[in-house]
Amino acid sequence: MKRSEIVHRAITFDNPPRVPFKFDVVGVNDCYDVWTVDPTGWTWNFEGERADEFGCVWRRSQVQNTGLVVGHPLRDLAALRDYHWPDPDDPRRYAGFAQQLAGADDRFVMFCFGHGIWERLHMLHGMTESLVDFYKRPREMHELIERILDHHIRVLRNCVRIAADGVSDKWQVQVAGDKWQVTGGRCQEKDESPMKRPSTPDAPPVSPVTGYLSRTPRIHAAAMADDWGLQDRAFVNLKIFREFFKPRYQAWFNEIKSLGLHTWMHSCGRINDILEELIDVGLEVINPQQPNTVGIDEISRRFRGRVCFESIVDTQSTLPRGTHDEIRQQAHELLDKWGTPRGGYIVSDYNDAEAIGVTLDRRLVMFEAYAEKAGYPDYRTLVERARAANGLAGHSFGRHTQAAATAGA
Repeated sequence: MKRSEIVHRAITFDNPPRVPFKFDVVGVNDCYDVWTVDPTGWTWNFEGERADEFGCVWRRSQVQNTGLVVGHPLRDLAALRDYHWPDPDDPRRYAGFAQQLAGADDRFVMFCFGHGIWERLHMLHGMTESLVDFYKRPREMHELIERILDHHIRVLRNCVRIAADGVSDKWQVQVAGDKWQVTGGRCQEKDESPMKRPSTPDAPPVSPVTGYLSRTPRIHAAAMADDWGLQDRAFVNLKIFREFFKPRYQAWFNEIKSLGLHTWMHSCGRINDILEELIDVGLEVINPQQPNTVGIDEISRRFRGRVCFESIVDTQSTLPRGTHDEIRQQAHELLDKWGTPRGGYIVSDYNDAEAIGVTLDRRLVMFEAYAEKAGYPDYRTLVERARAANGLAGHSFGRHTQAAATAGA
């Protein structure tokens, strides 16, 4: 069975033959992340301080980590009137995207938005300002969130056009505003009648569902990151979430599903009540990385069998500071309590391990525990190979691919 099908079956609780893994450090990953490029040249490998395409200024310490936004271009909402939004159709954004897709093999392809609507909101406006202005300036906050969502949706549509099945060196999809074009054929609007064919006779048909070239989707899921939780509660109450965010997630997830993709979100902190809202509007996979914070038993009781978990031993305490036996015990517990016999669990690693003080040895203990419990084939050989190589380089979080694409643009 193809790896993409194994992941799909885990998400849909359709009896996958084994538990899927995302564990690059041992050279095992059933998934494959693809990213677009920041047209300004910002990458996850930036040094010192650097502004991204939204004008958010990032800073990082000497310890390897993703960095922190320290400059917010829309801290004053009066600046929204003259703010220059990034162009979703900038061709530089898609440099190397087709080449990334070409490396997927039979893996489950995840398009990664990066920061979602909540994270991009407070990066643009500031955390304190955002929390206050839900009450003081709700009209502008609605406008700002809507613009962020519109950007994400337009980028996704362009990526789906590029990734449409049948595209190869012969058939190149070119993005031009709201249109796609097959080289050698004619340009077709996405809202034209379904199943029309480009004028070249052996070109693939247009999907009656999406209006894009399709036989089998080359992208299988769309993933975003919105950390909604503090240690003991969400950043906002449910009234604010339902007014400002739930309708946007509904629209976003509807768009993703209309393109034939699964919905996937990373979110840390105590997201328990927010997760209920997200499932209600169509979230299929959740990636919480702090099981101790959300409560393993509570999450099991409320959500087991209702959403697929891509998860990990707790990254705040157990993985960096627990004993090896505690790491093993929690890995087994998560498989038992969050997964089901029909699926619903995907094992993952933490690729920014240095930032949280996690050694290679601890990651290998975690993998071995998960693999032993899940019956992953020949896992001991994989562990020894990774230990001998001091960790294997992989398609970690798409960042190396993204940087390479930017350098080649």
